Amino acid sequence: MPLGREVHVHAHRFLAATRAVGVEVIHVRGEQGLLHQAQAYNIHKYFSGKGDGVLWLYAYGQVYEKSLEEGESIDIEPGAWLYKDTLVGMETIASRLPLGRFGNHAMLYVSRFTGPGRIVVQSMQAQSRPLET
Repeated sequence: MPLGREVHVHAHRFLAATRAVGVEVIHVRGEQGLLHQAQAYNIHKYFSGKGDGVLWLYAYGQVYEKSLEEGESIDIEPGAWLYKDTLVGMETIASRLPLGRFGNHAMLYVSRFTGPGRIVVQSMQAQSRPLET
């Protein structure tokens, strides 16, 4: 990370960092938080304030980077993003999906990221393992 650079990282993706990299926790509440845990979740803001530094992150599957232009948006499953530039906006979008003729429905949630800046996604999500007996 060059001096002065900042990124927002999805919770639980940190592996290691050099001493030049600092961290600040951003507590997300409301609808965005409900998608990840019972009431809220954390985003970690990593920044290089003491010189150039290196940040290692963990991802599941392949990693893809998308550069968003000013005002350009992309919808991503809430657990699939790995990190984003701090200028990239993030909001939760909820949609009702009808499930038949009896009024049943399901809710579809996506995270909408709006540029300018980079958004990095992973191709898989963490899978829980069954308990061994």
